[in-house]
Amino acid sequence: MTVYREESVCRTVAASRYRMDLGGPARLPWAGMAISNALENLKRHQRRKRAKARGIPRSRATPTEGWTLVALARLAGVEPRTLRHYLEVGVLPRPPFRSTATRYGRHHLLVVLAVRRLQSTENLRLDAIRPRVAALQPAELEALATEHLSPGPVSAALGIQLPPPSAPPEAKSPLDAPGTVRWTTGTNVRTG
Repeated sequence: MTVYREESVCRTVAASRYRMDLGGPARLPWAGMAISNALENLKRHQRRKRAKARGIPRSRATPTEGWTLVALARLAGVEPRTLRHYLEVGVLPRPPFRSTATRYGRHHLLVVLAVRRLQSTENLRLDAIRPRVAALQPAELEALATEHLSPGPVSAALGIQLPPPSAPPEAKSPLDAPGTVRWTTGTNVRTG
């Protein structure tokens, strides 16, 4: 891909390419899009060049473990916008920034679950929840977050083995009492 150094060159090249390709007039509706793409590429190139001159390497961080913000939100059952708000007001601690490889860990999931629990059970606002969550020890935080947790993706992500939900007891029918005869399709069955 050719990167042009000046905006006027970008406009000229984009317009001439479309004139040659389509054989139409110089003012085509698509020329504006080509110009904006060329300008975007120029700006991207200039940013990389400035960063390289300052000695800042491009991020080569790779995700190791944890969840992205979107994956954490999906797992916790909230919108990503909610998590961004939690980060902004200081309820959720910020993870180390690694560009696209920024990951949220187990502690972040526990904090989100604890915040949601306090909001639903005690109807607290975030400014009242922030000091309570910050004061909790790790064991207390986990206990609060997993108090009424059911088996599923969240418990699996936390590594908590929960017993499967017990089935409700079956209602006994008076016909199942010992010594009664039940008629089924073509045969009679004596119970008890």
